[in-house]
Amino acid sequence: MCGGGGGEEDPPDQMDEFFAGGGQASHVLHVLDTNQEKNKANDVAAVFNTVEAVVTRVVRGKDRLGDRCGEVAMELVKRVNSDYGKEIVLLLSGTNTAYQAKSVLRMLTAMVTLGPTQAREVLMKVNWEHDNWDTLSKRSSKKDPPDVRTCFIHFLLSFLFEPSPLVLKDFFSMKTRLASLFPGLMQDQAETVMLVLETLRSKVLENPAVSKTQKMKVFGSHNIKPLLALLKWTGPKKSEGTEGDDEEKEAVQESVTAFLKVLLGSTKHGVVFPDPAAGQGEKNLNHLAKEVLLSQAKPWESVSLSSVMVELVTACPDQLPVLLGVLGENWEPRDSPSWHLVMDLILTVMEQQDSKSIGAGMKAEISVGKVVENVILPHKLVEKVVSVGLEMESMVSTKCLELLEMLVTNLEQFLASLSGPLLISAKAAVKNVLKHVQLASLWGSLTGYMTKGQTEQVMSILRVTNFVVGRLDVACDLDVGQVLKEVELNKERLGDKLKEVQLSALKLFSSITNSSASLQTSSSFLAKLCTEDTLLMLLENIADCEGQEKVSSTEILSGLVKSSGVCLETGLDLGLMVALVDRENCALMATVLLEAIDGKKEMVEKVLALKFQEVCLRNQNQLSHSELFEALMSPDFTPSMVASFLPSSSSEEMFSPLILSMVGNHSKNTAFIESFFRRLVFLFQDVDIFSKQLQSLVEKFSSEFQMFLTSVLSPSSSSLPTPSPSTSSWFLSLSILVQMLHFPSTSPADMTTLVSNLPTDMQAGLVRLAVQRLGRLNRFNPYVSNNTVKSSMVLAVLKLAHKLQIQTPEIQTQFGQASQQFLSSVQPDQPDHDQLDQPDLAQLSDSFTLLPLPSSCLHQLASCLAQLPTNMFCKGEDGNTTTLTTILVGVWQGLSSLSQSDLSDPTLVTVVAKLSCLVEVLLDTQCDLQELTVYLAKMVSTSPAICSALSSNLVVVLVKSGRIDNLSLAECLVKLDKKHLDAFKVWVCQEKHLVTEKLWPIVRVVLQSQEFESEKKFITILLKRVVNQVEEIFTGSSECEEDLLEMVSLLSRYSTSDKQLELWKKAVGVKMDSVDDCLKASANAVLLKYRMLVTVQKKSGGFDSRLMRECFLPLLYQISSCIKLGDTMGDMVINLCSAAKECKEVVENKIFVKEIGKNSSLWQKFFRSVLKYSLKVG
Repeated sequence: MCGGGGGEEDPPDQMDEFFAGGGQASHVLHVLDTNQEKNKANDVAAVFNTVEAVVTRVVRGKDRLGDRCGEVAMELVKRVNSDYGKEIVLLLSGTNTAYQAKSVLRMLTAMVTLGPTQAREVLMKVNWEHDNWDTLSKRSSKKDPPDVRTCFIHFLLSFLFEPSPLVLKDFFSMKTRLASLFPGLMQDQAETVMLVLETLRSKVLENPAVSKTQKMKVFGSHNIKPLLALLKWTGPKKSEGTEGDDEEKEAVQESVTAFLKVLLGSTKHGVVFPDPAAGQGEKNLNHLAKEVLLSQAKPWESVSLSSVMVELVTACPDQLPVLLGVLGENWEPRDSPSWHLVMDLILTVMEQQDSKSIGAGMKAEISVGKVVENVILPHKLVEKVVSVGLEMESMVSTKCLELLEMLVTNLEQFLASLSGPLLISAKAAVKNVLKHVQLASLWGSLTGYMTKGQTEQVMSILRVTNFVVGRLDVACDLDVGQVLKEVELNKERLGDKLKEVQLSALKLFSSITNSSASLQTSSSFLAKLCTEDTLLMLLENIADCEGQEKVSSTEILSGLVKSSGVCLETGLDLGLMVALVDRENCALMATVLLEAIDGKKEMVEKVLALKFQEVCLRNQNQLSHSELFEALMSPDFTPSMVASFLPSSSSEEMFSPLILSMVGNHSKNTAFIESFFRRLVFLFQDVDIFSKQLQSLVEKFSSEFQMFLTSVLSPSSSSLPTPSPSTSSWFLSLSILVQMLHFPSTSPADMTTLVSNLPTDMQAGLVRLAVQRLGRLNRFNPYVSNNTVKSSMVLAVLKLAHKLQIQTPEIQTQFGQASQQFLSSVQPDQPDHDQLDQPDLAQLSDSFTLLPLPSSCLHQLASCLAQLPTNMFCKGEDGNTTTLTTILVGVWQGLSSLSQSDLSDPTLVTVVAKLSCLVEVLLDTQCDLQELTVYLAKMVSTSPAICSALSSNLVVVLVKSGRIDNLSLAECLVKLDKKHLDAFKVWVCQEKHLVTEKLWPIVRVVLQSQEFESEKKFITILLKRVVNQVEEIFTGSSECEEDLLEMVSLLSRYSTSDKQLELWKKAVGVKMDSVDDCLKASANAVLLKYRMLVTVQKKSGGFDSRLMRECFLPLLYQISSCIKLGDTMGDMVINLCSAAKECKEVVENKIFVKEIGKNSSLWQKFFRSVLKYSLKVG
């Protein structure tokens, strides 16, 4: 027989005849089974070849062949492994022929491919401990391919192709000698090597079913060496020419490299482990990786090996010191090919380093300084290579400069991931390492690089210097002005990099001037830097560019202007100017800035004069300068005599040389300058003071602008169109927001829309400033309507603050004071007080929600409310809400939000108890108390002391009202305190005609309470009401609810008297003889009747037949119906089954058997449904 054929278009062959003739496993093994003597090796090999052919045919044609063929193949697997395991191992002996060994290996391979069960059968039955397996990986031959080694490779790999985790688990637990294949790969064919490596990569390394432990077992240190050696694969020796060898070597090399990068460069799939401490902890987590690195003598000489080393160190940055140790003997700076190769390897390693992730993994217990000095900025690398190489000839220094810039880039990412003490420690370590770099010498080489037009090196030096000065705050005396001059002289050589070089140099200057250590020298740079060309370049970048270039230009311009001291300390004027930059006004802005800087001295004097004027305006001072002088020279001088000339502590800076320069350049661009001031006005805390002072400076401004200032000073009688906001500018958005708050005519909805449409990171800051402004300049009082800022606008800001979780303490205090003031003005003998000044009640209610008052304030408000007569809280028979009612509800809302410790204060408990008496009375009226009972329920749940202090009559009032929210509060009180539970019981006994099913939730709490003491009258009253409800259900006039089922179950526990038993019997109604009629009831109705009949059965007996017909059999029917619906009815099926089980337990066996016999068809239907659908509900 042969293993060929079996395809859809292949003609019938001997294999087809074998299966068609009813061939069995015994037919194939007949020769071996019937031989009375010892089977010869060739005979066994021939039979094994036949077995292989049969199994292979089944594997290849399993979709066409029937189940019987598969059964034959599986039987062969079992028989051969069970009966001929000895022969299998013996034929593998080195003394047996290759033909015999290959027959075994190919047969076993076919068995494994049959399926996971057969693969495990082979693994379990084959004797893996026998020594004959040891020689198979070494039996190579060019004759009669494939040789024994190749067949052995295919056999072992066949287990890995099986996706079953159980097969893989068994495979790696056996002595399969998989690793014995690795040494011989050096002489194997290219396709064999690539097959092995690709299989190991995809089926072992990247297979989640293979554990890290199993991978380490296969790829231990002794096994990795031959795999690394494959990077220099030679292949089998060929007697003919070597044409095509290079292509094969390249293909194998790519395959080996890809495999090793996963094996050694992936902490997820490979045999290396992540180390959060980056090798600076107590343990070395990557011994294998370290051993691999140490075993490589000159890794830089091989591109493939270098790429593997890069992947390894990228995945295991803890091993970077090991790699640098290997490279240390060859990294001494010199202009040689080998040194450049070493440097290229180091550069690639540092470029691939994920410094951000390393920084994010730092914890307090890790020595972050060591991580810096050994991994992020290796001190030996800086000291021995970078610092030395920077002082040498251009080729060497250029490469060292490139490495230094790369190290700085990694440092920036690493430091950005740190904060607090970790950041401080890291910076100290960085400074300690970088002290080996001569920054002054590096800076000195800048001019030479510019002269040669080497822009990359120029940018590298500027980036490094910017990092040292700006990020590390290192004081450096660097002449940036001279460098900018050199930039101007070398414009042509710098080419398209000119602007980038200028920006970087200016950014460096900004960093230097912002450093406290170098402020003394910053003035010497200003004259050189603040030229019109420089300012114009920065402004044009801000107007035209996006992204980092725009940000950098903004930072540099801000640094220059602030260092010049011509803008406000707050930077409001400068920030607004930058926000308004566009291409058309860049030249004007450059002129404004330059004139402010050049004329700073004269303008500062004018600013001081304006400050004096501001103080006089604030203090409403009417005295002249001469009167001030006389007061100062008076022999009786006291500070109070000049108090009106002294600025207050809240005084703010309002004018600057920049603002005055803007005024002076009004004629050059009237529209833009006036637009600037229209926005600037609203950036100050005191808009009125600034507007009044501005009036004296803008006589030459347009009449429209003069009218604008008049409107600002009279906001109540004016309105201004709101300019469209710029979502990218903080200053413009702030100006628009303040303008909206300033004019009462502004719609709160427009203000909310403005803030909501801004970027999320801007919203919180703007709302916080708005809250502070309103708290300082406004007295929030929702009880009156003539506030400076409308209450609706304040509430809109408060809603935004609430959404963004911003505290509003000042407005909260104002509201508390306003509430106390209002209640203090209420006179008990003035019932129509509410008519005098009716506030917006919706706004008042929102105020209590948005401004939770403190305990002390609520205590005072509650005391005032408790003293007022009830009739002041209601208006007419319709019960319209009044101001006092709204305050009452708001106070309860505030009380419900207090902590348990606050609510336990005895004085507050007393006040709350008094206030609750008022609530009792109001509950009996038509007064709309909104959600007061909800707040009261929350409060009593928090404070047992208040629950106990409340009057028990409150429960009676609540249940009599019948309102859902009132009943919920009553349920809460009954549940938490026995006093209220007893009050409810007494009420039920006294007012039994008022007991309805609405009270079942409260009744359930009573019956479930451990403090409930059963009373016959109480139970009987409830039972009578339940019986009436049950009768309605059994007659079909109403549906059965789950609450009723629970009530029946609870009442059955406490029913003991004869009268109660009669009520139970009355409830179950008359006997039903027809089972079919009983089956018409719903599942809940059946459960209800079951519970009632079981109760009667347990108390008096004699209801066995009714239980069977009216409960047990309908329960079976309902179970079979519900189980068909699957998981959705899972809980109902469980309840029905529990009921059926109890039903059977209380029915006599004789009656049970009798009734089942009468209704066998129903039983059979139930049985079939359970078998068919039970798995759906678990």
